[in-house]
Amino acid sequence: APKYTRAYLMRGEVALKQQDTLRALNDFNTAIEMDKYDPDAWASRAIVRLQQGKYAEAESDLNHATHLNAKNAGNYINRALARFHQNNLRGAMSDYDLALDIDSPDIDSVNRLTLISEIRIIKKHIQAISNIQPLKK
Repeated sequence: APKYTRAYLMRGEVALKQQDTLRALNDFNTAIEMDKYDPDAWASRAIVRLQQGKYAEAESDLNHATHLNAKNAGNYINRALARFHQNNLRGAMSDYDLALDIDSPDIDSVNRLTLISEIRIIKKHIQAISNIQPLKK
């Protein structure tokens, strides 16, 4: 069955590009059922869950993906987004740092420089947010 996992992942990616999130989710679920050790299946389902605003579920999927493949910077960036939306600013900052530390082969030098500058900007915003004290009544 694992040999068909890629086919479901590819079909899910096409469905996602066509904004058919239900079909994409079904394909990614099937891919996970076929091969629960495929980090791409978990990461792909997390993308759908991020789009649906299901941030805790996305974080859970990305925890699986990063456990299975700790060398994919994109998974840490996506998990940071999920954590940010759950108001886990410290976790988001940590994931952005992890993403920067990874020398990922899927990120070329130009994209890496862009990524680094974007993450620095995001981290400054998170730092500013986390420094704001709540108003006392």
